Amino acid sequence: MTTRLNVFFAAATDKSSSDSLEFIQHDIPASPRLLSKASKPGPVCSSSSSSNDSGIAFADKTQHIPELPDKFQIILLRPPKFGKTQFLSTLYQYYDIHEAKHFSRRFGSLPVVTEPSDSIPRHNQHLCLPFYLSDISPHSDVEALKAEIAAMMSSAMSSFLWEYATELGLSDPASLCIDDDAEMVVNVFKLVKARGFTLFVSVDDYDYPIQNRSFVKRGSLCSHESLLPARDIQRILNTHFWSPLVQSGVVDKLFVTGALLVKYPVLEHLDPYSVPSLELSCGFTEQEVTTIAQAVLGETLDGILELQCSYGGYVFPFDGGVAQTLLHPQQIITWISKLSSGHPQSENFSFRLLKNILKLLPERSDVQGTVSITTLIDFLAAGAVEVSQTDAALDFDAGAVRWNALYHAGALTYDPQLPGTLRVANSTALSMIHHFVDGTFAERYNFRHAFFSPWHTYNIDDDPEPFLDLLSRVLRDLSQMSLGRKYEPNMHGVLELTLRNGETLTERDISPFLSLNNATRVIIPSGGKVHTWDLTTLTLQGMWHAANPNEDAPTGEALRALHEELVQDDEEQLLARPYAVWSPSLQAMETRLAGEFFSPETEHAQVIAVGGARVCLRQLPRLPIPNDPCL
Repeated sequence: MTTRLNVFFAAATDKSSSDSLEFIQHDIPASPRLLSKASKPGPVCSSSSSSNDSGIAFADKTQHIPELPDKFQIILLRPPKFGKTQFLSTLYQYYDIHEAKHFSRRFGSLPVVTEPSDSIPRHNQHLCLPFYLSDISPHSDVEALKAEIAAMMSSAMSSFLWEYATELGLSDPASLCIDDDAEMVVNVFKLVKARGFTLFVSVDDYDYPIQNRSFVKRGSLCSHESLLPARDIQRILNTHFWSPLVQSGVVDKLFVTGALLVKYPVLEHLDPYSVPSLELSCGFTEQEVTTIAQAVLGETLDGILELQCSYGGYVFPFDGGVAQTLLHPQQIITWISKLSSGHPQSENFSFRLLKNILKLLPERSDVQGTVSITTLIDFLAAGAVEVSQTDAALDFDAGAVRWNALYHAGALTYDPQLPGTLRVANSTALSMIHHFVDGTFAERYNFRHAFFSPWHTYNIDDDPEPFLDLLSRVLRDLSQMSLGRKYEPNMHGVLELTLRNGETLTERDISPFLSLNNATRVIIPSGGKVHTWDLTTLTLQGMWHAANPNEDAPTGEALRALHEELVQDDEEQLLARPYAVWSPSLQAMETRLAGEFFSPETEHAQVIAVGGARVCLRQLPRLPIPNDPCL
C-alpha cells in the first residue's frame, strides 16, 4: 500500500486529470507497521494539513487566497523546489472559468470556503494564460532570442485560443494563429477585452533565461563567452514579453515567480517583500510538517528543531514584519519518504542553483558587499552576516554575487530576532558551502601538515597546548579580517572550520556542533575518546566596551589597536581584563573579568575564545586510577 503525499493542496495541473484531487503526488510505501494507520480516513488534525479516505496527506495553502485583492500584480521569490509552481497551480484551478464545475468538490470542504467570512473570494471568473520562461534557451544572437520568445508566446496563445474558443466565440481558432507573433498577441488581447473577459496570467521561473545564460555548462554547443550579455537578455524580454503583458489592459491578475530577482524596467513597481499574505504560501510550517508526518508515518513527530537544522528553517521578511519559520518542502518529502520506505530517495535538485552560484565565486573580491570564498570563510567563522540590500543582487554579467543571492538560492535565511542578519538555513546548504571553501581554508593554514600533530598530542597524550595554539592562530587571523564588522568569529565557527579541515572527523561527527546549531555544549568523538566542551566567546567589541564604558561604538582603528594589545597578552593578563556583557537579570550591561566566565562548577572542559586573540581551556582534573603504581 502507498500513501500519497501532496506538497500543497490543489487540483490537477493537467486539466485532463480533472477527477484527481491532487496535482503533485509522491507515492510513499507504507511499512507493515503503519498500514492500518496510514489508511485511516478523515482529517488528522489542523485545517491547514490533512488526509482523507483516499490515503492522501496534504497541506492546504488555499487559506492564503482570500487575502489577495481583486486585481494584483505580484512577484513571489522563493528558493528552488520550494512550492512556487504548486501554488500557481492552486491559483490556476481557483480562478479558471473552466474549473467552476469542480469547485465544490475540490475546495468546498476547505477553510477558504467553510470558515466564516464576509464573502468567499471570487473564483472561476478568469481566462487563464500560463507562461513558462524555463523554455527560453541561452543565445549568442539577438534575433535568435527574439524568435524564441515570439515562438514561446505564439505557442501559449495558440493553446489559449483552442482552450477558450467557446468563450471567445471562435469557430476556427487557427484563424488567429498568424505568422506575425506580435500582432497575434495584440489581436488575442483585443478579443479577450471585446468579449468582456479578463485574464489571470502566471509566469513561472521568470528568472530562468538569465540564470541559464550565466550557468550554461562549459564545453556546451554555445560557449559561455559567446552568449548574449545578461543585460541584453533583460532588455529584449522587457520589450518583447513583459511590456505586452503589463500594458494589455486585460490582465486583472499577474502572478510571477522565480528564485533570483531580475530587474526588468516594466516590473520595477513590483516589490517581492510587499505581500505579507503570501509569506506562508510556499514551504511547510512546523504544524504542517508535524501533521503530514503523522498522517503518513502514523506516529507523533518529535525533534522539530533537528528538522529545522536539516531542512529549514527559512524566514522570509516582509514589509512590517517577519513571518514564521518554514521548512523546505522538497527536503521534507524526501525525509518522510526515507523514513517510510527505509530507502534513500534519488537526488533532488533543491540546491542546484546554489551550487551553480558557488561555482562563480572568486577566491577574493575587492568589491564591497560581494561574496567570495574568503568572505564565506569569514561568514562560517562568525555564523552570521549583516546585509543592508534587499534585492537578489547577482550581477550576471560580472559574476558578482551578493549575500541575498545566496539567500534566494536557499543557502541562507534571515534571523527572525535580528533584522538584516543572515544565517545558514540548514545543514545541507552548510555542507555545500563547506565543499567550496574547505580547500582554501586548509591551504591557508597548511592543515595538511599543521593539524595532525597538535590534535594527536591533545587527543592521545592529553596535552592541549599545541592544539590551543593552533586554534588561537586561526581565531586571531579570522578576527583581524572581521575588524569593524557586526559579527566576529566565534568558538563554534573556529572549531567547525578547524576540525572539519583537519581530516580527522567526519561530518557526522561534527554535526552536533554545526555553527547553525549554536549549542553551548559540543561533543567531539575522536580516536575512541569523547571530548565534551562548553563553549564561550568573548568578543573583541565586548572587551573594548568594558575598557571604554562612556563611548558609543568603536572605530575600526580602535578595534585593531586593542586587538594588537590582546594578542601580546599572556593568558593570565588576558583573563584579568574586563569584559562588558548584557545581564538578563539586571536588564543592563555589566562588567566582569574575562576569567570569571570559567565556571568552577562545570562537569566538562570549558573552551573560551577571548577578544579574538586567544583560545583558553580549563579541563577537569584527571581522576587517579586505583592501584596505579605510578601514584
